[in-house]
Amino acid sequence: MSMYITRCRIDDRGRLTLPKSFLDANGLCEYTMVYLQAVNGSKNTARLVFDKEREENEQKDKTI
Repeated sequence: MSMYITRCRIDDRGRLTLPKSFLDANGLCEYTMVYLQAVNGSKNTARLVFDKEREENEQKDKTI
């Protein structure tokens, strides 16, 4: 059984917008790199992967 954490819609340009409460609760920001992975054996499931290490590097680059 799956647990739904949040829900969002796809806009007319194909973008997902995650709720601010989700971003805050998970320590994410605009520099966080996000990857979308297919889940093997499922036709309607995908996984979002948040790369926190890449986020830290991006923030450092912006401050230089």
